[in-house]
Amino acid sequence: MNKDFSLQTNASKQRYGAFLFQEGGVVGYFSKQLEPHQENYSVIEIEALVVVKALSHFRQIILFSHILIETDYSNLECLDSSPLQRVQRWRILISEFNTSIKYIPGSKNVLSDVLYRNVFLVLDENLKEKIKKLHEQLNHP
Repeated sequence: MNKDFSLQTNASKQRYGAFLFQEGGVVGYFSKQLEPHQENYSVIEIEALVVVKALSHFRQIILFSHILIETDYSNLECLDSSPLQRVQRWRILISEFNTSIKYIPGSKNVLSDVLYRNVFLVLDENLKEKIKKLHEQLNHP
């Protein structure tokens, strides 16, 4: 039996990133800068783009498992209702996977923020500890 995965995604007008988790541990991560033409995308297009890119990036690992996509953009839960053709094409690509989408507040989607932020804000001790553990886990599997 395949174990479930959790995919945390986040995006800005310049970059996007994702972390893949299984059983509470980090399996992988990636981050990319938007192409110049993608910087003109609407918010829902950028947020859907990061999901498509992350699923594609981790395809070989996650294809036959359930993936819970966690995002701080609540409209991703309603991709079916988007009138944008690009988003509808991506929805079809996403449907190749066994996914569900869950909104999480931005304050709880901190790890994905780390992938594309250039500047660290002052972090509370719990967050510093999570990032330190994550760093150790990624560097010493």
